[in-house]
Amino acid sequence: EALRIYEALGDEAGAAFAMNNLAAQHMERHRWADALPYLQRAYRYTGRHGEEIEKAYLERDIGHCSAELGQFEEAHHMLDRAETRIQHLGVIREIPLLLSARMALARKEGHDQEALGFALRSLALSDSLNTLDLNGELAHAMERFNEGEMRQEIEDLKQRIAAKNAGADDQWWTMLIWKSLA
Repeated sequence: EALRIYEALGDEAGAAFAMNNLAAQHMERHRWADALPYLQRAYRYTGRHGEEIEKAYLERDIGHCSAELGQFEEAHHMLDRAETRIQHLGVIREIPLLLSARMALARKEGHDQEALGFALRSLALSDSLNTLDLNGELAHAMERFNEGEMRQEIEDLKQRIAAKNAGADDQWWTMLIWKSLA
């Protein structure tokens, strides 16, 4: 109802807000195909009237939906745009959600090790943000773009998790991490 009112008034900013809320409801239910058109329309409106951070949110969400729908090229494009915008704005708190979207994309593409790396970095950064140890953890989480180093970091983190939770099955922890971020 709110969407119709905003559109009837010609209030594109209000319409974008309403569409984003509708898309969020669909995304929570994993109805990606239903969410995507709302996100795309909101993105067009936000392009004309929105704040830069709103554009980054929408780029991230469009990228996530596109990944879930198997539209990998579009997903990469939108996530790259969101990452560039987030870095430009210096909005550190948004990086874990961006990493989570990248994890979903890597998982859908069948890149399980890469997906696990994004999941672990997202968890590490989220923990860092929650404990206010921003500088060291952010640098650590963002510096590992070399694939070989990333794989080693993943193995090191898996070993640290296993050592902390003696007797826990590594696959169980991997599943737990993925489910917590899915």
